[in-house]
Amino acid sequence: MQIVHLLPDSLYSKKFLEVLAINTEAIKHFVLLPENPKYIDISSPLFGSLDIACFSRKNRIQRISCLKEYVEKTDKLVAHCLDDNVLLLLLCYPSLANKVCWVLWGGDLYYRVIRPHDIKSWLREKARERVIPQIPQVGMLVDGDYELLKKWYGFRGKRHELFYPLPSPLGTYSVDNNMEVEREIKILVGNSADPSNNHKEIFEVLASKKLSEWNIKIICPLSYGDRNYASQIANYGRSLLGERFSPLFDFMSCDKYVAFMGNMNIVIMNHRRQQGLGNILLALSLGKKVYVRSDTTSYAFFKSRNIEVYDTLRIKFQSVEDLLTCNASEAKDISSKIKSYFSDENGIRLWKKFFEDILNS
Repeated sequence: MQIVHLLPDSLYSKKFLEVLAINTEAIKHFVLLPENPKYIDISSPLFGSLDIACFSRKNRIQRISCLKEYVEKTDKLVAHCLDDNVLLLLLCYPSLANKVCWVLWGGDLYYRVIRPHDIKSWLREKARERVIPQIPQVGMLVDGDYELLKKWYGFRGKRHELFYPLPSPLGTYSVDNNMEVEREIKILVGNSADPSNNHKEIFEVLASKKLSEWNIKIICPLSYGDRNYASQIANYGRSLLGERFSPLFDFMSCDKYVAFMGNMNIVIMNHRRQQGLGNILLALSLGKKVYVRSDTTSYAFFKSRNIEVYDTLRIKFQSVEDLLTCNASEAKDISSKIKSYFSDENGIRLWKKFFEDILNS
């Protein structure tokens, strides 16, 4: 039995391959990556005996033809993210849809609401409306995303519960959210230099509060994303928050980022859709107080599992004291829940079940 994986180049993909390499068992896995991957060294010994190749054909017609050959010869294709390669493949060869399983990444679902308003994106969305209902199986974590998939695209296929292994295992870090008055309290805003973070809205809300009575530092990671946007946000943050504001432009290794997050006290996410889930999970596992917008599927996901996150939309009505108040025992309980469910062991169990189910369907 063989599964072909069409995988994006990312830190999450790298960790996924490391886990897959030691849990292949009787299934043969063949992995296709984009040309010249930045995060994945295909010769790495960490990937064991996995067969990994990169798309080398720059001509789109050749690329789709090549992908067609792989799909015809394999039992299933797992499309990690619904990209243009998969869209074109299924537009040209709809009979191959029964072999395709789509694992959501987030932006590939929310393209419908975040796409530019031009003819190219309109055509892509029309292609998605035609292709997505043909796909028989989908893997995802967040319940609300599945409901949106059904609502927006009329999807009626089977859903598998899945999550990607996090680049840094959660179980190896301790909980600490000490907010004694004499210590500097650190508030993290957003996770990247992407406009979807809606940084300005949060800066304005925080600037409207009486922060002068508190020893607070507001930290904003801007190393990933649009450089021009990062510069604009850094300037705007400084203009509103002065010396309390600290933009971060340097990239960090996974271990350094975990240590950095361990020094935060409050994490505020202001995305209007499910986004930044890995950062949220890391913050919760470290015992941090996390704010997420209540109009997102992420917020509903955590609430449905009795994991307390707070509503970003309510911050403007809170006092600074209420914003910063953290229940230590609740934070430890949440950390335990997160570490248990999102452990590598549970993730491996879900992926094994997924592979078995799709090969038997």
